[in-house]
Amino acid sequence: MGDRDAALNNLLVWKCFACYTCRDALPQQHPDARITETLKQMAKKAHAKPLTPRIADFHASFMTATKHFGRFNELEGMAIYETKTALKDLAKGDVKAVISEMAGQLKLGRAMMQRKRMHFKLDKIKAGVR
Repeated sequence: MGDRDAALNNLLVWKCFACYTCRDALPQQHPDARITETLKQMAKKAHAKPLTPRIADFHASFMTATKHFGRFNELEGMAIYETKTALKDLAKGDVKAVISEMAGQLKLGRAMMQRKRMHFKLDKIKAGVR
């Protein structure tokens, strides 16, 4: 609608995980996740400060891990994310935040493994296959 700054500074841009649940729920089949993904890329190119830095860190980790295998690998993606956020917290001297985050992630990881939602296999997508 012409308001680039408002679009790039919208909190929804950083809260969208591009899971496409909204596309499936909307009768018009709008590509909302593609729009927010494009806005994230535009914000990065414009060096705009993310409204939610931890979500921006997760997004960057997700994209890095996805580039390596053609799909998201939980172990690699979360290792990148946790390292990035731990280093930021340690730089601020917030050791408690690092310990709390690690404890929370261990608990979540254990629950995901019990439900068989944590995948350790490193599958690659073949070149040219969609």
